[in-house]
Amino acid sequence: MGLLKRVNRIMDIPMCTRCGRRPANYYRVSSGERLCLNCLFKSIEDTVLWTIRKYRLISNGDKVGIAISGGKDSLTLMYLLGKFRRQGKIPRDVELVAFSINEGHPYSCFYRMARVDYVQKLSEEFNIPYRVYTFKEIFGVTASDVAHGLWSRGGINVHMCTIDGVLRRRAMNIIGRQLGLTKIATGHNLDDEAQTVLLNVLSNDLDRFAWFGPRPEVDREGFIPRIKPPSFR
Repeated sequence: MGLLKRVNRIMDIPMCTRCGRRPANYYRVSSGERLCLNCLFKSIEDTVLWTIRKYRLISNGDKVGIAISGGKDSLTLMYLLGKFRRQGKIPRDVELVAFSINEGHPYSCFYRMARVDYVQKLSEEFNIPYRVYTFKEIFGVTASDVAHGLWSRGGINVHMCTIDGVLRRRAMNIIGRQLGLTKIATGHNLDDEAQTVLLNVLSNDLDRFAWFGPRPEVDREGFIPRIKPPSFR
């Protein structure tokens, strides 16, 4: 028995369910697995690639926009799509571009993005152009302007997140048309999908299930299709 295994046994540290060679660092509730970091990262890559291939999310000649919020999910998506293209696991002729949206208020996701330097690093490493757009540039107003305009009318109590969500979805479509995108990829994962199901059921808004899944079935004229490669992760 190796020294590492003997130490782990003495300290009662569980071993990785998959490889059985390294100590587990992560417990996956959905599968009951205890995974080391190597097996965890490989399982994420395998699942995202499986989703892309099973649902044919990306095809030859696609121009895919990657929506970057600055969180771990969208950054992981940017890394994986760049890596898959380089390895030829998705067509090498696929054009990838990344973008972020600054809503124009102090609580914007853009200002909470702690790793702008990492986005730039990924952009250079995988040859993925990256640009920041603003609500001011797209709509002529910021989210703060819209919120204060509504609040000043009295009796209109709209949360800033609602304003952000509605305008951000519209902004993504405008950006997509400007860039000639065939698809927009987002970092929505399995937790996000589960929350969507629960909210739609509780609000009795079952029509929204048409937009559910890694590749929504709804096809609207002028709407850039969204894909969610990490939706089973």
